[in-house]
Amino acid sequence: MRKSNLRGIYYLILIGVAAAILTAGLISLQPGGSALNWLIRGVALLGYLAIYLSILSSAYARQLVRLFGRPFIQVHHILSIAGLALIALHPLGVALDWSSPGILFPRLDSLRVFLQWGGPPALYLIVVASLAAALRRPIGKGWRAIHILSYLAFLLATVHATLLGRVYRERTSTHRCQDRGHRSGHLRRRDSRPQATLAAQGMRHPRH
Repeated sequence: MRKSNLRGIYYLILIGVAAAILTAGLISLQPGGSALNWLIRGVALLGYLAIYLSILSSAYARQLVRLFGRPFIQVHHILSIAGLALIALHPLGVALDWSSPGILFPRLDSLRVFLQWGGPPALYLIVVASLAAALRRPIGKGWRAIHILSYLAFLLATVHATLLGRVYRERTSTHRCQDRGHRSGHLRRRDSRPQATLAAQGMRHPRH
């Protein structure tokens, strides 16, 4: 394997590690939640970052070739495929967490609601844009016009994360409070059982 290819692999690994550390740092700013909740937020942030880098890479094609020592299209495809896989896991995780497969479909109640729940439309637009790139030879010159949908998808994803991210965090926080309240109530009921048993027997716990 040529040194340039090895250097490219090292750089890709370094970028992946840096992205993982950045994602863990951002998630740790909002502690709490289940392992599934952490996974949902993690794949969303990593996927968003990968898609952003894949879009940005088009403006630095020559620099990327020199940096990674391999054709630009390979680097671009690695970022695109990784981003697509990660952001596809995000809505699946949310649907599982909320027990609602309806999450996977666009909502057309109003423009604000559509933008707020713009994650699924963004995902489907990225899939279409990616397919256009993969099938660029059969499609012909028109594939670039379809591939531009990736910019619209990124914009939708940004608006979705901004508008709905707070709602999701608040919902998760509410669930945690409800779980704590449920556990606290369960403990109180469990602690009251000995008292009730002793009272029925004409006895009480001694008070200190």
